[in-house]
Amino acid sequence: MIEVLKSGQAAPKRLICFAYAGGNAAMYLPWQARLGAGIEICAVQLSPRHGSVVRHSSFPALIRDIAHAIQPLLDRPYTLFGHSLGALVVFELARFIKLMHLPAPSRLIVSGCDAPQHKSDAKRVHDLPHEEFIAELRQKNGTPEEVLNAPELLALLLPAVRADFALVEAYKYRANIRLDMPIDVFAGQEDEVSAESLAPWLGETNAPGEVQWFEGDHFFINSETDAVIARLRVLL
Repeated sequence: MIEVLKSGQAAPKRLICFAYAGGNAAMYLPWQARLGAGIEICAVQLSPRHGSVVRHSSFPALIRDIAHAIQPLLDRPYTLFGHSLGALVVFELARFIKLMHLPAPSRLIVSGCDAPQHKSDAKRVHDLPHEEFIAELRQKNGTPEEVLNAPELLALLLPAVRADFALVEAYKYRANIRLDMPIDVFAGQEDEVSAESLAPWLGETNAPGEVQWFEGDHFFINSETDAVIARLRVLL
């Protein structure tokens, strides 16, 4: 079930955010106070963090469900922001929105993710045995150690986390329509990405685009939040 979380602050523009695999979309809500009164933060949760997990039959099915869930948010200028898995989601969502002639985003910001052409052979992680899966989460440095060391909490969270990783691994890029809005690419200097793997993002639009580098690893949006929000304020 797609859940839309809202900061509760009415504003003339919206920033609609999507988290990384295993992330909780609520992480974006504290950004509201730092972005200012002109932007309303909305965060989209792909599946519940507790209880039964809805596994989408395919990436396109997920995109259709998201488009339906966020349609009420498209009544004013908005930007799509996604990190890692979220970057693939907002890219395909923007393409779907164009195909369906829905109100288009003013800007697309993709963060912490190689260009989609490089995602076809993603490493299989979601069906690893428990201990190996935990080791992968620890290596990726995106899950707090106190969570990884809490068996009861992990039992609640891991089905949704595995479902998110399954989405990444099932993703297949297909050449399609070019977008018309600017695409901004955020990347961490210590992440496993390169200028060459990021550059094709800019070829997915007829509008200008730019790659912005930040200090930090794959989860620089957590460690370098001040710099990320400063750049968002410029763009938005």
